[in-house]
Amino acid sequence: LGGSTPRQITSMTSDLNGGVWTYDLTQGLVRWNGGRFIPSSLPEDVRNTPVISSYSDRHGRAWFGLADGRVLVAESESRFKVYGAEQGLTSGPYRAILEDQRNVIWLGGNLGLSRFDGHHFQTLRARREFPIDSLTAIVDDDHGQLWLATEGEGIIRVHHEEIGKALAKPTHAIQFTRYD
Repeated sequence: LGGSTPRQITSMTSDLNGGVWTYDLTQGLVRWNGGRFIPSSLPEDVRNTPVISSYSDRHGRAWFGLADGRVLVAESESRFKVYGAEQGLTSGPYRAILEDQRNVIWLGGNLGLSRFDGHHFQTLRARREFPIDSLTAIVDDDHGQLWLATEGEGIIRVHHEEIGKALAKPTHAIQFTRYD
């Protein structure tokens, strides 16, 4: 059956080609395809960085939140991109990843929320009046709302437009509902 079977899997996601990406504590990132496990040829600078979250988008890319706050994107089985603070990802590590109905990628981190519109990352940092630190899950609903699960503040419901306003004007007083 190919490579050895992962036994300490901490994250996994499927892809559009019938494969499954898994992160194993001993083997690293491996992909199940064609009845066997195939080790990934990752860029050198992320090869030994643990994966803490994973997600597959509608375009067939697999997204991986790394323990050091960067994000690894598999555009194919062998082509990877690494994004970090230089690209605007400053709220990681990212434990929650979601693609909304408008194909925007949302990343929930320890220090706030980042979004990727297909071209650029923008990050909204947590603040006292908008407690979105320690995000653990993100859900998009049919009414333009994001639901953000936090470790200590409960669930935050906020409209996409409010996030956009806050990203455009950092002093914007964000309207949201908190369920604690």
